[in-house]
Order: sequence, then structure tokens, then C-alpha cells
Amino acid sequence: MIETVFENQDLPAGERFECWRDMACESHSPHDIRTEHTADFPATMRLLRLGPLQLSAYGCPPVQAVRSRKHIARSDPEVVHLSCVVRGKMVLSDGAQEAVSAPGGLLLFSSSCPYQGHREAASGAVKAVDLVIPHSLLPLHGGFAGRCLPRRLHGSPEVGRLLVQLITHLSTSATDYGPEEGTRLGAAALDLAAVLVAESSGSSAGVPPEVRESVLLKRARGFILRNLGDPELAPPTVAAAHHVSLRSLQRLFQQQGTTVAAFIRGQRLEHARRELEDPRLSTQPIRAVAARWGYLRPGDFTRAFCAAYGLPPRDYRALSLGDQAGAPRQESGAR
Repeated sequence: MIETVFENQDLPAGERFECWRDMACESHSPHDIRTEHTADFPATMRLLRLGPLQLSAYGCPPVQAVRSRKHIARSDPEVVHLSCVVRGKMVLSDGAQEAVSAPGGLLLFSSSCPYQGHREAASGAVKAVDLVIPHSLLPLHGGFAGRCLPRRLHGSPEVGRLLVQLITHLSTSATDYGPEEGTRLGAAALDLAAVLVAESSGSSAGVPPEVRESVLLKRARGFILRNLGDPELAPPTVAAAHHVSLRSLQRLFQQQGTTVAAFIRGQRLEHARRELEDPRLSTQPIRAVAARWGYLRPGDFTRAFCAAYGLPPRDYRALSLGDQAGAPRQESGAR
């Protein structure tokens, strides 16, 4: 993954703001940036290339920003910004309406539309992550990118949560991925963004079926992972939670070479396996580990674990920990 990191702590205090401002305008689009902290402006910026998308993560003292029609006439990269506040608050306005976002929220604005606003924090630095998407990549009709912006997105909370989780994770873990993985992750972010923007604009029909299916699969997986400990979690539950037929959901998972039930079972066993390997949990009864991941009957857990990993849970724990936790005690039904 192509990454550019900018930090200004090595510069003289009086030069830090101008240098960061120039970097921000160059990497995004021309706009006026002002601050009351010109005497000392400690700031960072990380730019990541995700195929045709760009992810920028920054931390800085509070700032005010203005992009005018003159700026747009001078240079317009024709991109949409999806900005996620990590710390502090962001307020943007087009003169007629105002959009406000707190941590975890998403604001949408366009390089083709004038705006003014500020980023602030009660104390310390403002932190945010921006996903920058070319207008042409958002599969929407009617020129939505040029209408009613800026705005706070109010689409599906689940889709918004998945997008926020993805971009904030990437903003801190870029070195874990290569260029091809970065492109794939960018495609995943684009799918989520397209559906979220479409839902917020009331134009979901403009999203291609394959994008909707991709996002549905991500939503279903996320739902499963959040509810693995629920013994009642089953394919019909997942389908009902997403207002789709069980047959449609099964088809999506089968396209990935698995089934809904197999995905649930595999994730439960994998989480339990990791806990059995954890020395910090070595004194915890195996039946408690099993119950935490949805197995209320120890015998069911033992049989499923043996089928997946070739050893009973008790033997797997002893082998993994190298007897660090002492001799494993006998547990009825969860060996």
C-alpha cells in the first residue's frame, strides 16, 4: 500500500502551520485554512492510496476552512470527501444549511461545492479520517455529488459502522497490507460508501445489484461476528435481521465457497480456539469458553472442536500452552 507520512515536529514552531496547510491543500483541493495556533501547530497527516481512492488521516489543533467558488474555478479534482471524526467535532456549511458531526459520524462534502466550516476539540488535537472518492466512481444518478452538500449521512447505521470501522482501521494499520490488498480494501470501502450515500440521498436504485450484494454480505458477516455468543444465532436469524430471504442469503455465502451455518460455526470455533491458546485464560473452565461462543452443551462443543482441529479442547489447550498453566483439570463433557 502506497503511504505518505507527514509530521512537522522537527520544524521550527513558527513554520509548522504553513507547512501543514500547504500539504493539506496539495493533497486534497485548494482552500483557505486558518487557525488561532499559528505560533505552534503540531500536526500529522498520513495519506494512503487505495487504488483510485485516497485515505487521509490527520491530527492537528482546531482549524477553520473555506472553499469558495474561486477555488473551484481554479482547480476542481471532482471528488467527494467522506470525513469521519475520530476526536473532536466538525461543522460544515454551504451558507444555507449546516452539517455537524461528532466522533463516529460521517460528513459528506464535494470539491465541486463551496463550503465553510471548522474542526474543533474541547482540548488537544482534532483527529479525523477522510475517504476521498472520484465523483465518477459513485454509481449514482442525477448528479447527487453536486446537490445538497455538505451533509451528514443518515443511511443504514450498520453500513455506516462498517465503513467507519474499515477506514479507521486502515488509517492505523496501513503497513500490514500490500498494494493489491490496498486496492481490494479500497473497493470494499467504495461499495460501502456507495450504498450509504445512496441511502442518504434516497436514490438506492442507482446502486448496481452487485454492489448491494457485496454490502449485504459484509453486513451479514458483521452481524454474525457481533452475535456469535448468542446460542439462538442461526441462518434464519441472520436473514430476518437483514430483511432478505434465507435462500438469497445462502446464495451470497455459497458464492464465497461456504454457507451461513458453516461461517457461524467456523467463527465460533476460531474465537474459542484463540481463547484456549491464551495463557491469561488458562484457569477458565473450557465449558465457560464454549458458552461464551454460543455452545451451551459442552458435548456439542467438544465434537465440533475435534472435527475442526483434530483434538479435544482440553488436549489442544494443554498442547498450545505447553503445560504453562499446570496440569489441566478434568471437565465433564468438555474434554
